[in-house]
Amino acid sequence: MSAGWAVAFDAPFKWTKQAGSFAKSFSSQLGKDTKKVKSLKEPVKDAQSELKLITSVSKTLESNIKKGRPSTAEAKQIMAAVDAVEEVLDLEDMPEATIDRWEDGSAPLDKIAQAFAL
Repeated sequence: MSAGWAVAFDAPFKWTKQAGSFAKSFSSQLGKDTKKVKSLKEPVKDAQSELKLITSVSKTLESNIKKGRPSTAEAKQIMAAVDAVEEVLDLEDMPEATIDRWEDGSAPLDKIAQAFAL
């Protein structure tokens, strides 16, 4: 086996860990960034629930990949949660810095979408 294969095979584990870690830290920062914006209170709560789901399902996705189990359902769950978070980020009162933080850190989520052709 070539070393390139090992790197390619390990990539999904890296992405799932990074996605879960990013979702967890972004959720915390999202709350801080929007704390004083009353119109965002409920939508941010919803987004934080979706981010918690991403963190949880990322662990399941990683486990399934390691065990060679089908993982498309988990990837779809993650991407549905990403869509819900992005809807909240599109709200008018959302701070620009928060949107930039999402765009800068969400690459692992994009990699999961690419890996599963979603």
